[in-house]
Amino acid sequence: MNKNNLPDEPSAAALWQQTINELLLVREQLDRVTRIVHRLSPRLDTVSFQADRAEAIQKWVCARYDVRYAAICSKSRRQHLVRPRWLAIYLIDKFCPGLTLDAKGALFGGRDHGTIINAIRTLQNYASVDPKERQFLDTLTADCAAFLDQQNLTPIPGLPAKAA
Repeated sequence: MNKNNLPDEPSAAALWQQTINELLLVREQLDRVTRIVHRLSPRLDTVSFQADRAEAIQKWVCARYDVRYAAICSKSRRQHLVRPRWLAIYLIDKFCPGLTLDAKGALFGGRDHGTIINAIRTLQNYASVDPKERQFLDTLTADCAAFLDQQNLTPIPGLPAKAA
């Protein structure tokens, strides 16, 4: 106590020690949060990052084929929209394997999972009988991978960066 009956101010050394102790507690909490995030990161990737990647793919296909984003998500069956829609579905299937068929369908105006399967299988069937179609899909996949790299939406580790 000082002469005014007030407690003495803590010394600089005591303040430093208190600050260091608080920082150590914060570091422990940050380490715990980091461990939790690392444990959850595959789930986080499948939920938000893959949805961002899928939307980027849709917009990239729209720009490449000069169709509106809303048009490929519409219920329209017009041929000039069906092909870009199928290609976007095919690429999303390639680069966003964590998304369920229902989630992929939701990206295209709430389409049924069967519609998504049909689009993927149809393009795969075309590619299996027509070498030009196979070459086209390989080139498109490679171009899309390059676009995703450029946009910092790189493909998931384990997927080839070039055509699959």
